[in-house]
Amino acid sequence: MSTFTWLHLTDFHHGMVGSPRLWPAQKQAFFDDLRDLVPKVGGVDAIFFTGDLVQRGSKKEFDGFSLELDGLRAVLSELRCDPKFFCVPGNHDLERPRQDTAALREIWNSGLREAAVRDDLFGASEKPGEHRRCITQAFKQYSNWWRRAVLSGLASAQTGRLPGDFACELPLSGLSIGVIGLNSSAFQLWPRDSERRLVLDVAQMHAVCGGDAAAWARLRDFTFLLTHHPVPWLAHEQAAHFHDEIGPHVHVHLHGHLHVGDVASGSPFSGQGLLSLQGRSLFGLESYETAAGTSVERTHGYAIGRLEVAESSGRPAVRLWLRCATRIGAGGWKFAPDPRFPFDPQTEATEPIAVRYPRLSRTELPRLTHAVPPGLRAPVHVRTGKSLRLDQAASRILELVDQGERIVALRGSPGDGKTQVLRQIAASRAGCYVELGGGSDPNASLREALSIIVESFGDPACDHRSLPAICATVRKVLYKHFRAPLIVLDAVDGPCAPTTLTDLLDAELGGAVVVAGPGVLGVPEIELEPSGPAEFEQAFRRALNMSELPSGVRDRLRLVGESADFSPLRAEVVAEAVRGAPDLEAALSEYTQAAVPPPAGRLAESVEKVWQHLSPDEQTRVGLVAVLGEPGIPTSWLPASTALGSRVRAPLLRVSGDAGVNSVSAHRLVGEFAVSKLRVQLQSTVAELLESWVRDYSLLDELKARGPRARALVRGFRLLSDEARVAASGRLKKEYVDVANAPTEELLWAHISLVVPNAPSVGVLPLEVVGELAEQIPRSASGTLGEVRRAAESRLIELVNSGTRAARDDSEEANALATALHHGCKTLVRGKDERGIELATEVLEDLAERSAELHAATGQRRFAIELAQVRLQLCRSRIPNSRKMDLLRASLEGPRDVLPSYLRLALISAALELATDARTTSSEAISLVVDGLSLCSGRTPIHTQVEFLRVAANHCDRIEAGSAEWMALAESAQGLVPLVVVEELGDRGASSLGHALVKAAARDATRAGVDLILSALGLFDLLLETANVHLLGRLGAGLRELGFGHEAMMIAQAIHLRSPGYFETFELAKALRAVGRLQDAVALVETERAEQPDTPNGDNNRAALGDELAKSLVRIPERAGDVATILKENARTYRKRGLEPYATRCERWAENLTAGPLQEGGLAEDEWRASTRHALLRQGERHAVLRTAERARTRLAALDAVPTVSTGA
Repeated sequence: MSTFTWLHLTDFHHGMVGSPRLWPAQKQAFFDDLRDLVPKVGGVDAIFFTGDLVQRGSKKEFDGFSLELDGLRAVLSELRCDPKFFCVPGNHDLERPRQDTAALREIWNSGLREAAVRDDLFGASEKPGEHRRCITQAFKQYSNWWRRAVLSGLASAQTGRLPGDFACELPLSGLSIGVIGLNSSAFQLWPRDSERRLVLDVAQMHAVCGGDAAAWARLRDFTFLLTHHPVPWLAHEQAAHFHDEIGPHVHVHLHGHLHVGDVASGSPFSGQGLLSLQGRSLFGLESYETAAGTSVERTHGYAIGRLEVAESSGRPAVRLWLRCATRIGAGGWKFAPDPRFPFDPQTEATEPIAVRYPRLSRTELPRLTHAVPPGLRAPVHVRTGKSLRLDQAASRILELVDQGERIVALRGSPGDGKTQVLRQIAASRAGCYVELGGGSDPNASLREALSIIVESFGDPACDHRSLPAICATVRKVLYKHFRAPLIVLDAVDGPCAPTTLTDLLDAELGGAVVVAGPGVLGVPEIELEPSGPAEFEQAFRRALNMSELPSGVRDRLRLVGESADFSPLRAEVVAEAVRGAPDLEAALSEYTQAAVPPPAGRLAESVEKVWQHLSPDEQTRVGLVAVLGEPGIPTSWLPASTALGSRVRAPLLRVSGDAGVNSVSAHRLVGEFAVSKLRVQLQSTVAELLESWVRDYSLLDELKARGPRARALVRGFRLLSDEARVAASGRLKKEYVDVANAPTEELLWAHISLVVPNAPSVGVLPLEVVGELAEQIPRSASGTLGEVRRAAESRLIELVNSGTRAARDDSEEANALATALHHGCKTLVRGKDERGIELATEVLEDLAERSAELHAATGQRRFAIELAQVRLQLCRSRIPNSRKMDLLRASLEGPRDVLPSYLRLALISAALELATDARTTSSEAISLVVDGLSLCSGRTPIHTQVEFLRVAANHCDRIEAGSAEWMALAESAQGLVPLVVVEELGDRGASSLGHALVKAAARDATRAGVDLILSALGLFDLLLETANVHLLGRLGAGLRELGFGHEAMMIAQAIHLRSPGYFETFELAKALRAVGRLQDAVALVETERAEQPDTPNGDNNRAALGDELAKSLVRIPERAGDVATILKENARTYRKRGLEPYATRCERWAENLTAGPLQEGGLAEDEWRASTRHALLRQGERHAVLRTAERARTRLAALDAVPTVSTGA
């Protein structure tokens, strides 16, 4: 059994009047009790002191406390214990500000509700403002003492923004314990009654946990939270904030302040919720008088706790030794078990108290290899221990999962708490939680929900793919981060075959899917029992943050509950309806006077009553969230009229925050009600919001990446199309077409048909929309979709041929015409007609001049973007390379933030393609590569990134780039490997990406290089069923770089038989050399070298073949003398072509021919690296690579019915 034992002390108040006279006797009794009890519990690992160490916060008092602490440590040392000491400050551990200041009043009166206070304490600025300085000064003596006496003993402690905040890991044998201390006294700077006025914010946790408290906690088995004040002393909204944002990340909360002991858990002495331990005052006043004049007894004592984790079951529990001091005679004291709590007379300990499982049960699920990202963390509102009904449903589902069920469904009535059960499951088992939106297309909602899983890990959106492809993508991504993922899908209302969910899981590994909703049939089910009166009242009280209800209100609420089937969701809505009423009983009486509707309409009736009291802006806010969110959106998306500002609640909506981003969501049923009420009014608001998005050029990257905002734009546009009462502008229609992303022609047509119902309609569309249709519809499209594309292209070509040109003014008409002309020129260039290309070049030059003039005249960003787009298109036309390079440089030399990332990266790729012919210097090329790598992120479209990485890999190879560039290139390339990329790119793109990975690993003989090449082979393996010869050739090169020379040679031979060209010969020669067939390699290369033409390109090829020839000849004694001559000739050729790094490398080889070729730096060092990588492969990896090689040979045999090449000649 693994254990962790702590000593909990609190409220010592050193320096209090009378302590020098009274404390010595009590101290002796305390030490005597420790000497008796500590050996029984098996020692102490940590001391937790939860505040009020001293009385007035002076330096003298803290120095005195240190002496007392030394005495305690001496006693524990006698008992062979060396515990770590942890503490947090209390409201007596500070020096009160002497002057009344505006900052002090703001801290006291508004807490974090005031934006200025929140920004100062938890904003991005490291420079403290008045509020932070005020708090820091008050705790100055505590902080100075803590750094000297405590921090020096905590090697791994991280401090935060407020004095006293810290986080630390305490590694023990078999357990990793996290300890977080938070200052709950920072807002109690005035000596006034502060009950229900204090602040404790999750931002404090994030600050000490590296920016992500949830991820920090999940990396520890158990996490303990220390504060001075209990939760009921926090302000109303802060108490709710604690339960929602702080509590779910910790297992045990220790606190003091009240001088009386208490124990509370989600389900006392049996539940698995947050365990809350209120400590008795170790020493202090024996009674105090309240503001009402009542005398309250205070008792002294301490506690020892022990966390126990059974090895067999992995179930965690806590035993407590709760000690209470009592007087014995005149001036004497004795410590004994606290009689208020049941305890075992033999051990004097309580019965085991169950606590939440750690980050993952050790026996039921494997450990995480990656923290759940913020976008997939369940926002828990009903936690374990708050509802026995929900707890039981969650436990029954987890039992089925632990028994090996792969799919489990939860059934229940709307509003009964299914969502809370799923969130509880996801939070307790580190599951990936996604709530589906209602929407008109349930299948589309499922695709979007699964895509959110992929996007949350930083990978591109994939909801445009087919459902099987999306499932495969999710599987690939999740098993990259988890050994046995738990996927929790809420509100699966549309039909969903169990096999679809099974496809999310690896058949050979662990994992499970838990769903709620009627859409999944034929799987194990758990039925959620209906709610009862107690839970209905609890939901009502929690919504209003009330601890108790008067009896009259409780009776009236029960009548409301009977008519509402005691639905917790309806209880929240009822609470919203009567919030702020001076007389709750009368308000509830008035609420129940209306006729009771049928069951199906009860929720709508409740929402209707709240709805009537909302302002138009508040109603619009609910409708916007419902239309755009499915289920939520960032609060920053809301227009000014509906913005939340610093408010932490919004009627009928849930406001939450994670990783610094606030979002607002609506329950599906509430959202459907709001949209039904506001459908017509919402159209104008949605249209206005979407129009502002498409005209904001800072959002271009976000829309191009086709992530959440692009999906919101599509949902909003569909609302506009349903009624067609509000006409979308040409610009909005253009962007709607631009974000089209569908795996099939059928789905693409379903998207585009909202803009153009048939081909004849193209003639009346705005020209900018016509251009986007020609851009987005594939040239291979058939049926109506193909007809629309051809109609769009015809209209664009006709426009260019007409001689019409865009006026050089900033009018809507002129700008739309310029966009259409640009698309028309693209169409002509793709057509490869010489005359058409000449005309396109002429028009593009005119457009470039127009954009340059308007940008100079207006300074508007849009014209800089248009100018860069036109220049990029000119680089694909028939103008000299030097002119192309000048155009690209002109756009890239401007400020970085002017161009969106996708466009700047495309310009960089084009510049690198031209770099050799345009005589670009190595330093300029490296600068371009570094610039491009900084733009490779989830905000940039995948195609653009892959094209850049392919070009960058080739160019880094040409210029002998340094290790830093190669490493960055490798990291970017490896980050694009998930299956979504393969499906998005097809053979050509995947081949380019794999080539970039292998190139990046070419000079790395460490494990990192091995991982890169394995990533490339995994990428190729996914496409083997349809792979072309080019991709198979890339795969063969990867095999050779991993030391599988024999397998690489067989593939290279087969490819060379089909197409004996330059590249095929080069790869075969390398493979032959890798298996020691040097004479065959020499004969092959010499023949190919002699056939190269006397052209610049032929000279380059001849030199590269010469390098390969030298690598074989150096090991053939009778030909070794030719090597130096070949290398020197190659150096001259490379230098003549401007490839100085290649020339220098040949000269270095020629000067070091006496060294062995098969070593680092040797002529054939590529073979040495391949051999070194091969030795680093694990057994399972070797088998996997060999299976891929065999599949590649099978594919080659199937191509053109050419048999697989034997291992002979």
